[in-house]
Amino acid sequence: MTTLLPPDQRQARVAEKRRMVLRFMRDETWTHVDVLQELLAFKNVQNVNSTLRPMERDGLLKRVSVDMTYGRSITIWGITTTGQAYAFELDEPLEDRPGFEPSKIKPSTLQHRIDLQLARVRAEKAGWTNWEPGHLLGKRMSGVKLPDAIATDPQGQRVAIEIERTIKSRKRYSEILVSHLSQRKAGSWQKILYLSPTTDFAARVQRVFFSISQAKHQGQAFNVTDEHRQPFSFYSLNSGEWLTMNEDITR
Repeated sequence: MTTLLPPDQRQARVAEKRRMVLRFMRDETWTHVDVLQELLAFKNVQNVNSTLRPMERDGLLKRVSVDMTYGRSITIWGITTTGQAYAFELDEPLEDRPGFEPSKIKPSTLQHRIDLQLARVRAEKAGWTNWEPGHLLGKRMSGVKLPDAIATDPQGQRVAIEIERTIKSRKRYSEILVSHLSQRKAGSWQKILYLSPTTDFAARVQRVFFSISQAKHQGQAFNVTDEHRQPFSFYSLNSGEWLTMNEDITR
């Protein structure tokens, strides 16, 4: 039997859920209900919608249907400029963040972005902090290959996070390896974490990545050693093992 909370407690809970959505969306701009269901720890999507629809009514959010492949479409929720104004408390600095523009959504990269958001929700619940999405990093990091996100793990180390849903060529991975190692040397981050849809896919990405024996830095070739590979980890997004960043490479 469900015990109903007193009206003032119910209102406080509703207000907190709305605040959680707005603070998440102020960085991410748009998302999917599956992400918000994990964020809000709701058992079903209906409860998520019961939070989002009043926010849509109040002009804080808006939704759009995005056409995917094979005639399938999904609903995306985005934050409005009014929502951005309410996403910051009156006693904290107001940052310049964009409102949701549906025309900027690319169906080809939509799942990649959703995976990254799921990674963020799971990481922050596991004690990770200072998550910065890649699309915001460009404001302070120019001229480098930006990761999909940067965050601080529970051990206090800065981690560059990459969502990998396709396997690139060894030539491209060679360039990425050099870029990450250069940024690691500069102190931008200490570890590089690759997350893929499945454990098998992650193992295949790692196999291609670790097969690189030579790379070039500023026109000079060098041999890639285990010491160069050591900061890189490869996991399935859904495994949960990456949240503790175990040191062994088989995952």
